[in-house]
Amino acid sequence: SYSQIPPATTSPQRESSSSVSSTTAARSHFASQILRKPLAEQLDRPPHILYKSVCHHLWEGISVELIGIATKARKGERMREHEKIAVSNTVGLVGDRLGRGGPDRKRQVTVLSVPQWNQACRDIGGSLSIFSRRANLYVSDACFGPRDVGRLLCFGPALVLEITGETEPCERMDQVHPGLKEALAIGWCGGITCRVAHEGAVALGHKVFFIL
Repeated sequence: SYSQIPPATTSPQRESSSSVSSTTAARSHFASQILRKPLAEQLDRPPHILYKSVCHHLWEGISVELIGIATKARKGERMREHEKIAVSNTVGLVGDRLGRGGPDRKRQVTVLSVPQWNQACRDIGGSLSIFSRRANLYVSDACFGPRDVGRLLCFGPALVLEITGETEPCERMDQVHPGLKEALAIGWCGGITCRVAHEGAVALGHKVFFIL
């Protein structure tokens, strides 16, 4: 039952590796149980009632929204921005090269915290577009860290992503601005990788929640 789900924290904290590992394992177990069937079907509730009853804001009292969507069809191309897009568990964001490979791929979708991106920009004394990071989904007022691996992140009424790890910055970031790669490597400022746990469409302005 949902009463057994390990509680969500409101901000990243320093923890021992064993504590993070055990929490992640527990969340992965609950995730596998929850996602065996569509969420609404399991609890026999319509999606809008389900999400209001079991989801939590990233931080209590703060409304987190999807404020950017972008895809890239081929390596080396510029990111294409969208107002809405379909996301499936076989191809990730439709038209994006990262999602190919199906649900066994740990990096189907990348998500960037805009506040963490802004922090990295301040560290290097730059002012850069969020799309310079070349991520897929961009969220407001959020902060991610190691403790979030294995958590389920909801976008709007349908899409659920499982957080699988950190998006490690590459040398290309230093081409955007000197020192950006190093700045993004601190405190998960480069964003997170996700697999699609429950497919659905997303649009700018959709609320973003944690289930786990």
